[in-house]
Amino acid sequence: MYVFLVSERGGRKYPTRATARRELTVFLLQFFSFDALRMWSELAFLLHPREHTLVTLAFQQFAREEGNYSAEVELVWRRLEEGIETMPLE
Repeated sequence: MYVFLVSERGGRKYPTRATARRELTVFLLQFFSFDALRMWSELAFLLHPREHTLVTLAFQQFAREEGNYSAEVELVWRRLEEGIETMPLE
């Protein structure tokens, strides 16, 4: 048996993070062995930095692609400007 912690907002009761974490732990312990949970915890610890690395690499690639695109757009505008410079005013 464990105590439910709730917070009240606007007359409604919501479980706190501590309660949700406790309920998740109880649920996982019911369906998985301790060794499986420990292995999952170790894998999560090892894969967490890898996930951040992949996000960083994706952001770097996005920034490079956006830089290349903006350079192409700038080139188009410069060519347009050069073409307009030689046009007669009348």
